[in-house]
This record gives sequence, C-alpha cells and structure tokens, in this order.
Amino acid sequence: MAELATIETIVGALKVLPQVVEVGKDIWKEIKSFKEPKSEDLNGVVKNTYYSSQYKFNISVPNMDRWRFWKPTLPFLITHGQLLLAPGKDFPILILSNDFVKLWRPTVSVVIEEIGTYTTINDLVNVSLLSYAEMGVKVLKKNIHIFPEQSSAIIICTKPYVFETTLYNVQQFYIYSGLAYYISAMYVPLSESSPAMFPDLHEIMNSFTIIKDIPGKK
Repeated sequence: MAELATIETIVGALKVLPQVVEVGKDIWKEIKSFKEPKSEDLNGVVKNTYYSSQYKFNISVPNMDRWRFWKPTLPFLITHGQLLLAPGKDFPILILSNDFVKLWRPTVSVVIEEIGTYTTINDLVNVSLLSYAEMGVKVLKKNIHIFPEQSSAIIICTKPYVFETTLYNVQQFYIYSGLAYYISAMYVPLSESSPAMFPDLHEIMNSFTIIKDIPGKK
C-alpha cells in the first residue's frame, strides 16, 4: 500500500494523497498543492478555481481553455441515477474537458453527502462497493486503497468501452466535519492516446482541497 503525505497549506487546508497509484499506463503521483489566493470572499469560480463556501472546498483546472466548470442540472441528475437525488446529497460542480478521447469526454465530478458523526471511511467504501456490484461493476481488491487514519480512500473501477479500450473511474473519498466528499475522474486511457491531457486530469484531481477556514469568512 502506498505511503501517504499530509499537506498543510498556508490557509490551513487538509489534503491527503497517495504517493503513487497506477491505473493502466497512467501513473497518479503526488504533486505540489495549489496556493489558494488570499481573498475575503471565496465562492464560485475565481480565475481557474472553483470555491464552495458552503462545503468548504476548492478545486482547480490548469487551463480554462481546455477545461470548464459546469453546474449539473436536474435533468442531468435524473439521467445519472436516483442516488444523486437522495436527501443529504449535493452535486455542486462538474469539470468537463473541452476535448474528447475516443468519443469520451474526460470529466471530474465532486459530490457531497451529509453523513453525520458515526460514519467511517470503511462504511463509505463498503456502500460504494455494494452500489458498484448492483451495477454489475467489479472492483479488484488491489484497486481498493483505504487509509483509516486520514479518513480517506481511493477506489479504481474499470469497464469495457468502445474501440477495444477501457473506461476508468478513479474515485477519491474524504470525510471531514460530518461530510463525505467524493471526487471522481472518468476517462479512457489518456497516456496511450492523448499524453498531454493526462497531466491536466492529474492536476485537477490532486488540486482538490478541503478548507478548514476559508479566509475572510467569520
């Protein structure tokens, strides 16, 4: 199991990432965290970063010409399953690539769920694995990484896709202050067909930061 690094930024952000997670030929490695701008009111999209004052997190894209932020609509949520409409769940932001790889648009989604005090990271992983099983998606044991001390986890799912390739879903889990944060990247192998795009996706996933105290907010 990969070692972990806890990264504290100057504004008191909590971030836990594995050093190395291999997904096919795409290698997820720890990178430097972004330095959040010192602003008195951080909410919505500011330059290349989306801030949520409600859920106290931010996530960045490396280039606004190649990626865009999009707020999921109700028809989108209905299309993608009733679980996203469950009480206590919210889908604050979806990041879309402006390009496609093998007719698939790479995406990064952030879903928030109220879980209270007694839910553990193992509980989240077990429920997610059950949901995947109900959808007919198998998750290999080697693709489940649980880090109880940091209340975080990573699950990697695969399923067949067109053009004799594979669709990957890399999902990070975090628990903080009664909330569960699910950050998911869905893409076909990028290093094989679009080497320039994978570093972008890697930066987006690793830029996600839970903010303990957003600057300027009382």
